[in-house]
Amino acid sequence: DTLVSSLLGQTSRNLRRVFEYAEQRPCVLFLDEFDALAGARGNERDVGELQRVVIALLQNMDALPDSTILLAATNHDQLLDLAVWRRFSFRLPMPLPDELVRET
Repeated sequence: DTLVSSLLGQTSRNLRRVFEYAEQRPCVLFLDEFDALAGARGNERDVGELQRVVIALLQNMDALPDSTILLAATNHDQLLDLAVWRRFSFRLPMPLPDELVRET
């Protein structure tokens, strides 16, 4: 199943179910293509539903227990909401490897 839905309110509900699962046991929760969930609010092309998803994401992140490690990946870090960055202790840029590394 997919996390992001075209149905109004369904993405936030799906997100809540994922985080509820992660809260019940120690785990590593990895969210790929994170910009699809955590895009900056206030964009003129933004719709209210996307803002609600970001708010739901932030609330769920804040509620995670210490036994859960949250990892997220994106190719578009400049698109993420600034409030999301404050929820992460570390940021690890992964630049493209140089030519020498690519040849080995």
